Amino acid sequence: MRRVLGIIVFVLGIAVVSFFLYQNSRIREEEISMAAGATILFMKGDVCYMTSGGDKYLKAVPGVTLLEGYRMETGRDSWAEVGFDEEAHNVAKIYENTMVSFKSVGSVELGLLKGKVRALVEKLDEGSNFKVKTPTAICGARGTGWDIQTDGLEVIVEVHENKVYLKKLPHEGYVEELVIIDAGSRVHIIDLKKPIVTEDLDPKKREDWVRWKKDFKERLKPLAKVPSNVSDTPDGHISKDDGKRVWVEKSENGDFQLMVTTEDEEEAR
Repeated sequence: MRRVLGIIVFVLGIAVVSFFLYQNSRIREEEISMAAGATILFMKGDVCYMTSGGDKYLKAVPGVTLLEGYRMETGRDSWAEVGFDEEAHNVAKIYENTMVSFKSVGSVELGLLKGKVRALVEKLDEGSNFKVKTPTAICGARGTGWDIQTDGLEVIVEVHENKVYLKKLPHEGYVEELVIIDAGSRVHIIDLKKPIVTEDLDPKKREDWVRWKKDFKERLKPLAKVPSNVSDTPDGHISKDDGKRVWVEKSENGDFQLMVTTEDEEEAR
């Protein structure tokens, strides 16, 4: 009887050890995935996101990490700017009333169900790409800036820097076609059965892009990438164990952004 009990205890011990080893392995995998995710840098208004496999939307705040399979939705007069690398060289602005899915956050692929996305692509790893896919077309580039919007059928692409490619997705009755759109040009796909035609972009659109890019770069200066080992503190800040303090600050106009200071800077205050 004692021998049987000993065997049972031994087996249970192995099971417990295996369980904790498995959990630790999962934690390490999750930390690696978090480090490879996209980060909400700035936002305003009603912005929600849903995790992969989730069944309800969560309230977004700057610093949230978005992984492959996540979804985001913005409300009226709301927007979010998401960075896909540590220095925020590659960024997407998700405009109001937009639904987007994060199909891939390494070699970036966004699924734009409806609404508008602005893409700033300045530095991609070799072999990677940046794509935005609507239900009827896909648009992408390796280094450029453009806007793309859709209602689920029609697609408008406006190119501000360099070039992007636009390709209709295969569908019965559609003319599958790929075109290169130069900076200063736009495309409006209304009838998918007709060829894609480029036209000149309204100069005011280009001016809007220049203003936004300059403003974004200024807002980006005080930011740092939020690490995976952050924790909420009682005062609502996010603390980090290397001497930096990262927190979310809301301005008078309702915009949110991440702020970073070191211990020395805190003492100087």
